[in-house]
Amino acid sequence: MRRTSYALVGLTLLALAVWLGQRSSSVRESSETTPPEAAVSNSPPSLSAFFQRKARVPRASSSAAPLDPGESSLLPQLAPEVWAEEREAILSSTQPSSEKATWLLRLLPQVPALEQAEAAQHLANLLEDDQVWQAAGYLTNATASPAVLEVLLADLSNRPESVRLPLWLQIAQTPKHPEAEVVRRRLANTLPEDHGSDWKAWAAAVQARLQTNP
Repeated sequence: MRRTSYALVGLTLLALAVWLGQRSSSVRESSETTPPEAAVSNSPPSLSAFFQRKARVPRASSSAAPLDPGESSLLPQLAPEVWAEEREAILSSTQPSSEKATWLLRLLPQVPALEQAEAAQHLANLLEDDQVWQAAGYLTNATASPAVLEVLLADLSNRPESVRLPLWLQIAQTPKHPEAEVVRRRLANTLPEDHGSDWKAWAAAVQARLQTNP
């Protein structure tokens, strides 16, 4: 009787194993025939894969908010070898510079700390004048990476006044910004008068300057 019971249990387990094997095989075949584009993943798409497909990056809308580094502070840093791969994919792409700059800016919060100055320099080289506002989140953030800030500020100094002066004004009035006083002096050297901490007067002076020197 006991042997019969063991035999029934064994047959039951065998049948269950066969059923599970068939189910696993069916799931595996289904996943193998599913196009890569349809696969669901929690991982962000690789930028190198993006550029290899030569898909078009949508140009950022002028109404979009500037990047805030604080919002990306919890993103994990890329491994150096992954960053090197993504950097090469972006820089060697045939996409327009403006689109490569957009993707590099999105990737910047995850660039390894020791590579951020180099990444910022690539970004500065790629940004068009009408895109510089997209980096305002770094330029006007008092806690932004000093290495990134130094590169972007140096680049900003060579931009047209219509780009440079409004951002200088934002930086100068940002509390605890490490470059606020330096930038305020640059404004004073550019405009007819030093308005101290009267930001309304500074804003009016910048507006008047841009009206006469668009």
